[in-house]
Amino acid sequence: MTVLVLSVVMASGEGVMAVGTGTYDSLAVGEVWTLLSGHPAPGDASLPWMRDIMHLPAWSMTMAFGLMLCFAYRRRTPKRRMMFRTLP
Repeated sequence: MTVLVLSVVMASGEGVMAVGTGTYDSLAVGEVWTLLSGHPAPGDASLPWMRDIMHLPAWSMTMAFGLMLCFAYRRRTPKRRMMFRTLP
């Protein structure tokens, strides 16, 4: 849930930057990768799909990651198990 809130905050920040005066530079996934890891993102010519992912807006990847976590750890109703099998 925290990751989803973070992605909404990032998206709203980009919306404010887009509406404001001056140049609009969006925050890309590759820039966040570099800030967190300390080395540039793997976007070489051998992996063109990775280069495309690294140019996406950062909020889109955090939103996808947050939705994946919410789906994986959602509350489920416990399944009823039969302890003793009854014969017909």
